[in-house]
Amino acid sequence: MSAEQVLELRVHADDVDAAALDQLARQLRGQLLDLDVDAVEPLPSGEAADDSKALDLMVVGGLLVKFGPGVAAAVANAVRAWVNRDGHRSVTMKIGDHEITLQAATAEQQEKLVEAWLTDVRG
Repeated sequence: MSAEQVLELRVHADDVDAAALDQLARQLRGQLLDLDVDAVEPLPSGEAADDSKALDLMVVGGLLVKFGPGVAAAVANAVRAWVNRDGHRSVTMKIGDHEITLQAATAEQQEKLVEAWLTDVRG
């Protein structure tokens, strides 16, 4: 049985501020939670300095998705569908060293990209 996979997502959008980008990430998070995933959390940006009083720093528009075997395709397809709803946004997906950015493209082009990425991730 394969171990849990961790997927980093970074939401990008044309001409939006940090608050709007955060809202888009929350929207995507809500849709991903409907899938058979273990967790969808804010993407940490690193640790705060030792002398800082800050809590964990988060990447605006970033999500960390955790899921078990056989769920990567469902997550990738959900992200692809979400991106297709608005041509002004894109999402970078990364598992380990395997990274892909989905943006406005035809459904056929995106499907081919996602399939190639999934094949690469599965090794």
